[in-house]
Amino acid sequence: MDIQDIVINRVKPSDVMRCIEVIKERAEEIDDEKSKEALLDAVEVLDNVSGSMYNLNWEKSLLVSMAAKAHESLLSPHEKHEGGWDPQDGWLVYINLPTGQVSFHIDNEVKNLLAHNVKVVKHSVWDGHGLSEKWKRIFKYITNNEEA
Repeated sequence: MDIQDIVINRVKPSDVMRCIEVIKERAEEIDDEKSKEALLDAVEVLDNVSGSMYNLNWEKSLLVSMAAKAHESLLSPHEKHEGGWDPQDGWLVYINLPTGQVSFHIDNEVKNLLAHNVKVVKHSVWDGHGLSEKWKRIFKYITNNEEA
């Protein structure tokens, strides 16, 4: 797992926004003005990062949606490790490229865009590929390189 995977797929902008609100609340409790100012400056940076994360996630989601529409694809709910799933956990889209299956985590908003063009299934259809294998398959598909 790399930092891009953590930022784009694992941390939701809404989680960052909640952290920002908590930090702002705690900053009000600080008596030292210099420390308070430094903390609020950090919050401003975090707020900017949150906006960038949202934009990156949205752009990724649109590109994934485009690829899913162009290739045989399936949607399934994100399954929790305990075996159940909550619709708030998001969804997985499985795209069958000529070079093999690739999958991406998407949120409910993007799922609603895709649901008109992609069959929804109740259970995972994951072929077991990892992050490294996914990107190798994508690179191979883009470059038409059988050796990638």
